[in-house]
Amino acid sequence: MFLAYLWHMPLKRILLFGISCAVQSLFGQYSMAEYHRLDRSNDTAGIRLMMERWATTQKGEADYFIACFNYRVQQARKEVVVLTQEEPEGQHFAVRDSVNGTVAYLSSVTQYDSSVLKAGFDCIDEGMRKHPRRLDMRFGKIYVFGITENYTAYTDLLIQTLRDGAAHGQRWLWTDGKKLRKGNDFMEENAHQYIVKLFNVDADLSANIRGIAQTMTDLWPRSVVAHADLGLSYMMTGAFSEALPHLLTAHKLASRDEVVISNIGYSYKNMGE
Repeated sequence: MFLAYLWHMPLKRILLFGISCAVQSLFGQYSMAEYHRLDRSNDTAGIRLMMERWATTQKGEADYFIACFNYRVQQARKEVVVLTQEEPEGQHFAVRDSVNGTVAYLSSVTQYDSSVLKAGFDCIDEGMRKHPRRLDMRFGKIYVFGITENYTAYTDLLIQTLRDGAAHGQRWLWTDGKKLRKGNDFMEENAHQYIVKLFNVDADLSANIRGIAQTMTDLWPRSVVAHADLGLSYMMTGAFSEALPHLLTAHKLASRDEVVISNIGYSYKNMGE
């Protein structure tokens, strides 16, 4: 069994509803702080009224687009009860017949209304156009692509973000417009963690991983994790001879890395060497 390269560094958490903490001014301007207050109290009517009014008074501030995105994603999310013949993962309820035999299973699944979700994407896209260096907006959008299982868009936006960042030295802005420290390290760490997310999906997303990892090696040619991830993308499809050069590059950069050594050995074994 081969191994995904996992860093000890945790993913910088992208909390969809925790992107800003601006305070409401004395002049009645709306803010993410007010949005959070209403959300915590489950005041959906208050949030709707606030967003309707904010839309008519906003002057292109980043918080408005973030709040709009949050609001639309919340609106789009629905829990739906489904009846299946196969036993689902997670919590579920067995439907039994008169002799106590299981005939079906009830469970809930999360679905998203595509038209409402599009309105949210329209909001965050406008925000990204007006605030092109706000990385939290991009990561928030990537996060939603992930939870809605749109892995093509997830991959494309991450690669585009890596390339856009390279144009300005990964000098991104984070919440409240604050400058992000050590932008290259931050992006390298998080790009890898987004790859881990794809690796853990029950589907063949090796091409997505390869695209991200190749972009990482282009930007950071001495990144151990980038070369290891690129090798992993080939291992996932059994292309061990193609994986090996990337794993050997990673080994050259970090000769004692146990995950890299293990994957090199696994590749040689499967190549019959």
